[in-house]
Order: sequence, then structure tokens, then C-alpha cells
Amino acid sequence: MKFIITIAGPTMMYRLDLMKKSSPDIIKDYIIIFTDRYSYNLYKEKGYHNDFNFVIMDDIRNNFPISLEYEQILELPTEEEYLKNLYPFYNGNNKKLFPYDIHRFILPYLAEQNILNFAIIDSDMILNNSKDLLANYFKSIPKSYLYMHMFDLDLNLQSRLPLFLKNQHLYPDINFNVTTMNQADGFIRGFNFNSKEDLLLLFNIWNGAIEEYFTGHHPHIGGGNVILDLAFICPYAMQLFKSKGYIFEDCNVTRTIHNQRCYQHCTRPEDTIYFGARGGWQHYNFNYSNVSTISNFIKNNKDQLRKYYNNHLSIIDITDTHVYTTIYENL
Repeated sequence: MKFIITIAGPTMMYRLDLMKKSSPDIIKDYIIIFTDRYSYNLYKEKGYHNDFNFVIMDDIRNNFPISLEYEQILELPTEEEYLKNLYPFYNGNNKKLFPYDIHRFILPYLAEQNILNFAIIDSDMILNNSKDLLANYFKSIPKSYLYMHMFDLDLNLQSRLPLFLKNQHLYPDINFNVTTMNQADGFIRGFNFNSKEDLLLLFNIWNGAIEEYFTGHHPHIGGGNVILDLAFICPYAMQLFKSKGYIFEDCNVTRTIHNQRCYQHCTRPEDTIYFGARGGWQHYNFNYSNVSTISNFIKNNKDQLRKYYNNHLSIIDITDTHVYTTIYENL
């Protein structure tokens, strides 16, 4: 029973700091940090290996040459260098953007460890700091159950489904003749598999569709701003499991236990500064004049950040270097 958080690069040390502040009691028992070896060495130099359980993705990805060729991770030692070079490195070419779905490679590791009940979450998720609550959360998830934050029906299904069809003959237990799929947000992808075989089956379907995107001709799919937009592939794979008797539901069904939040998601303005000013945030009047480091942005935006987080989370403290927050535990 684990939450898996995938990170890479020196800027993510900021989010490790936030986790240590908001959820110190549950880190060792419930969180796996999935990262590349270069980034791990940066984190180890700063002592984060004493606080977190890390799994190195390179040990798994080395068996997948297509991923090694196309899914590249920017390797730079400092936050300043990383933020300066992020856009030039992920330059907008459809097949050279940040590989968000690289977290799929945790699945073979989880199968090896016989961890079948887990959730892959974004690093801006905040977990409740109660071990008992999280234990009850995972106990409440039935077998053959998958969950995400669901949206409306995906109107692009017929143009996207071909990514899956090339390999459909490999998976006779899966019905690929589908006419509807829901869109879903990737901040949580939750699973409780019946078996290791089912877990690896989902990985193979997911990974096969990603590989087909990179090696096939699908110019109408992909793109994005810094991050490669293939977020539909995992929820499609999860929904295909309905033909194996799995339930796929919205995460709101599971995210509370006895009216207490188990987790809360909130986009963080201060460490996503590489996106620049975002639509919908104009009324906060964020100052983007200095985005060379997270701390420089925070220093120029303390009042704005306080206003923003007062509308989303419970603020612990705002310093010159960090905005520490935690969840509203009760609904």
C-alpha cells in the first residue's frame, strides 16, 4: 500500500521539503519517490535519502530502448541552470517534451514487490499525516478497482484509440472495441489489482501505446507546453480493464474516510514558474519579473501567494524560500 511520486531535477528538492513539513509521520511508510539516477545523486548529496524511500527508474528503463531514445530527462545540478534551460531542452518538438508518463515504469517494480494496492500521484498532492487514516484508506479500496479524477466523455476517442490497436492481438482478454471513454486528470491514478499478472498487463498496454506514439505516425496526437500531453493513455488503459471485470470510478468516491480528507491536490504557482503567467490567476497579480529561482519568485510574491493559498490550502508558514501548506483535513 503505497503512494508513488515521480520527480526529476534539482527544483524538485523544494517539493521534498514541503512533504517533510506537511506529512513527516507517513513518509517512510507510505511514500515511494521514483526518480532517475542523476537526480537521486543530487538528492542524496543533500541528505534526502535519510528521509525518503527512493526507487531508481534507470534500473527498469534500461530494458526499454524506445523510452531511452525519446523520453529524455534534463540533467543539470542547480535550480538556476535547470530553470534557465528547461524550455530550450524541451523545445516544443512533439516528441521532445517532458515525459510525464515516465512514471509507468514503477509498475514492474511494484509487481516484483507484490504491491498491488497503490496510487501514483503528482508531487503537488498533499497527503494526510495520519498513518491510521491512510491505512484505512487503502483498506477501503476493493480488489479489481481503479480510480482517477474523471471528466466528461473524450470526444477525441476515435483519433486516439489507434495507439492501442496495433498490439491488441497480444491481449485477448481485453475488449478494444469501445465507443466511449472518459477523460481523467493525472494527479492521482489509483489501482488495486487482482494479481501481478493484471498489473503487468496494464503496464504492457500503457507502455505499448506510448511506444506506438513515438515510433508510429500520429501527428495529430501529443504536443503540449513543456510537458508531453499523452495524459489520456493511462486512463484509456484503465478503462479497457472494464472488460476484465474491473471497476473504474472517480477518485472522489475514495478520497475521504469518516469525513476526513486523505489527500488534497493543489497546483503550486511558486515552483511552476517555467509556465509563466497562467490564465485564471490574473486576479492574484503574480509578479513574474524574476523567475530565476523559486525563492526569488516567493520573495516578490508573498502577499499574492498568501492570498492564493488561503483559497486552496491551510498555510503553515511562508518564508523567503518556501511556502509550507497542509490540507484542510475535515470537509
